[in-house]
Amino acid sequence: METVLIIDDSGINLRTAKEALDDYYNVVTANSCKMALRYLEKHTPDIILLDIQMPEVDGFETLKAIRSLPQTEDTPIIFLTAQDNVADEIHGLELGAVDYIHKPLQPQIMRMRIRTQLDLAHYQDHLEEIIMQKTEQVARVETALVASLNDLLEIRDGMTGSHVRRTAKYFEILLNALDKAHTFPDAITPDYKARLLRGAPLHDLGKVGISDNTLLKPSRLSPEEMEFMRQHSTFGGQALTHAVEIVGEDSFLSDARDMAYYHHEKWDGSGYPKGLAGEDIPLSARILAVADVYDALTSQRSYKDAFSHEKAVSILLDEDGTSFDPRIMQVFRQITDEFAQAKASFSSEAKA
Repeated sequence: METVLIIDDSGINLRTAKEALDDYYNVVTANSCKMALRYLEKHTPDIILLDIQMPEVDGFETLKAIRSLPQTEDTPIIFLTAQDNVADEIHGLELGAVDYIHKPLQPQIMRMRIRTQLDLAHYQDHLEEIIMQKTEQVARVETALVASLNDLLEIRDGMTGSHVRRTAKYFEILLNALDKAHTFPDAITPDYKARLLRGAPLHDLGKVGISDNTLLKPSRLSPEEMEFMRQHSTFGGQALTHAVEIVGEDSFLSDARDMAYYHHEKWDGSGYPKGLAGEDIPLSARILAVADVYDALTSQRSYKDAFSHEKAVSILLDEDGTSFDPRIMQVFRQITDEFAQAKASFSSEAKA
């Protein structure tokens, strides 16, 4: 049974309200703000009826006190008043009351107004639950989409597929470290992190547009082939731009687009495809660039051996302020051991 808390300094009003509601609800009464707050320390009613005109602490101040409690910040509160004062009603609604019941109390009207507010509260709770379920469902679909695209990329080129998984892990390590260090506090929010982690594995999506002769060539690429290979960032960015046009900028795909387009840009403006420099390069792409180059350096290719972790770190640090954002590199210096541990885990998996 739902619980109604009635707060009124008048014993007659408390008895009248209780008699009108007892057959329908579990009714609890309190004759002061102090008594009500003492009850609310251990109990959370479904709805509260609150008299405005009370000695010591009036209804407006009592409402503020109730709203300050975490357990009752959303509990519906209906004011009881003998006054026909529009200004008071407006003030109460501004403070968070949901309705007014005028005295003398009419049992049927009081029950109907209480039922309406309880139904609204229950509907709101149910709606929030539905929204949460739908949000989780969309997130699962997005994750499945990214996984499917990565599977297709790996079928096309196993080396690229492995690179994507490793780079995504290095990216996650660096992103978490930047968050912990508060390097970009206004940018790196929980929502932003979630979007980036979902979108990072798509950064090399454009390689599906590179011909097999170039993508799978077992030797070093010629200058012409290298120029063609560089177009993968444009191909991926354009493909994801089309997706963003359909779903909107507030999707994780907008961050995936930025990373696909710009993860080969350099801090000094010497990168590609746009030659962006400094903070004109999206933050997501500046972070990803470090993870991407680290994996490229520590991975074996047909035309080169894998560099050691130490050698790769040395090369990356030499590019501090040239290829990479100095603030990102400052954090990277502190977490190179985490990169080494992740690299070792990937090596163990490959051997297994």
